[in-house]
Amino acid sequence: GDDPLPDWRQAVSALEKHEGEFALQGRALLQLGSCLAEHVNSDARSEDIFLDDACTSLESAARRFARARNKLAELRSADEAAEARHTDLVLNELTAVVTAVSLLCRVGEEKEAGKVLEMSAYLQDLVPSDPVPQAADAWAEQCRLWALAAVKAGRLEDAERALLNQQRVGRATASNATQLDACKALAVVRRRRGDQPGVEEVLASVSELTPDLERTAEMQKLREMLLQVAPARKAARTLKSRASHAISTATGSLPRRSWLHMGLLTILVGLSVRTSAIYPAIHGV
Repeated sequence: GDDPLPDWRQAVSALEKHEGEFALQGRALLQLGSCLAEHVNSDARSEDIFLDDACTSLESAARRFARARNKLAELRSADEAAEARHTDLVLNELTAVVTAVSLLCRVGEEKEAGKVLEMSAYLQDLVPSDPVPQAADAWAEQCRLWALAAVKAGRLEDAERALLNQQRVGRATASNATQLDACKALAVVRRRRGDQPGVEEVLASVSELTPDLERTAEMQKLREMLLQVAPARKAARTLKSRASHAISTATGSLPRRSWLHMGLLTILVGLSVRTSAIYPAIHGV
């Protein structure tokens, strides 16, 4: 079909003339940012025009939703309709942030994604404990995507927090699929954080949620997968130890002029110790 990008640019431009219409401006900016994000290739560099425009639009959308949300703050306690609008604005703001950080991670800008997640951490406190049924799937999905971005950005505590919210949304709506998705990913994150009691706790939940006929095979598969996920500090020590041994062995047969190159390799290996191993593990469950 036709590219909707020009239409959304026009809509954003038109709504900017209407002062105070923060929610409408935010929705237009969110659509524009999402369309721009779809134009960004995974190998895009930071100066890519679509990448820059997408991030700017999504950041502006989040700010507009926050301003609209703040306008309703005083009405929420006495007005159910205001409370519902406030919750909807939080979901829109969360979606704008998640779209931005997912894009940043996709192009290898995990550090920048981490900064955005840190600044927006308050949104996880605003996820409703009992969302309306028609919005439950959207809440669960945004929490799941937040967690995946947090993992790639090396923010495992933030990932766990989002997954607990996803699990809570699934429990509130009696969705076994949502709870299982959250619990399996949560087991990986806790394993990565070295929280074995937490892993066992969530595995018990997985067992309860899994149908009887599938339970034994699924639990065995999950436990085998978790054995491949080393806690972060242990994984870092292991990789550095292997690298050091390999470099030590290699330098014994290298001429002296090659030692400088091997020293640089040691630094690069150290810099490469990241949380990336956990990301495909979550997808693989």
